[in-house]
Amino acid sequence: MKKLTLFVAMLMFMQIAFAGGILTNSNQSAQFVRMLSRNASTQLDAVYFNPAGVIKLEDGFHFGIHNQSIFQTRTIVSGYPNLNTSEYEGDVAAPVFPTAFAVYKTNNLAFSLGFGPNGGGGSANYKKGLPSFEKQISDLIPGLAGLSALGYNISDYGVDIAFEGTSIFWGIQGGVTYGLSDAFSVYGGVRYLPSTNTYNGYIRNIALNVNGTEMPAAAFLNGASTAASTLAAQATAGATQLSGTAASLQPLVDGGAGGLTIAQVAGAGYIDATT
Repeated sequence: MKKLTLFVAMLMFMQIAFAGGILTNSNQSAQFVRMLSRNASTQLDAVYFNPAGVIKLEDGFHFGIHNQSIFQTRTIVSGYPNLNTSEYEGDVAAPVFPTAFAVYKTNNLAFSLGFGPNGGGGSANYKKGLPSFEKQISDLIPGLAGLSALGYNISDYGVDIAFEGTSIFWGIQGGVTYGLSDAFSVYGGVRYLPSTNTYNGYIRNIALNVNGTEMPAAAFLNGASTAASTLAAQATAGATQLSGTAASLQPLVDGGAGGLTIAQVAGAGYIDATT
């Protein structure tokens, strides 16, 4: 008995191990709304949930089509410290979520077809974008803190971000069920999953709050870069001039005139009031 239990447990683990991949939808029929587990179904939706179980249907042709309308709100919470907000809400909509099943059964043999969105099936619209989009922009605030030395106090940012994505994996399957006895049946079939994924969005109107005034980020950074370049050029020119002055005075120092006053050096004609 213990060996049998261990064998069954291993089979269950193997099934779970091979179940990776897309996030599979569990609501593959409208009946799922009433009963959240259809894995032992012997009704028409057994085509998906329990294909060997369709042998329990009456002889003849069976066909059914279902639709569900799904509307949800998904919230993403981020703890990244530089972001202006920690919550990003998305509206999920799938007004049409169809599934269809067909079975033809005769004696101990049943042929079945199934169709439905095995994965995805709707759209998600995040009107304020996603935290991964905004993270790099929020890093501008600590990254530009050094500009305070030039008189630019950057305290906040603003940006318009939006993202909308759709995803669907259609499941198209067909197979054959054979009843071995009243208690056992087997099924063999194939399932094809074509997919479509679309993504649309934008990141625009990036702004920085500089000294209490909101400014377009590109314009401010270009201006700050020009100002920094001008200061750097002035500093370079000043250093060059000081270097030249030091070079011209070096002969006086070497000649023992290091003890002269500026007035004495000017009187000797080595310097004047301009230079």
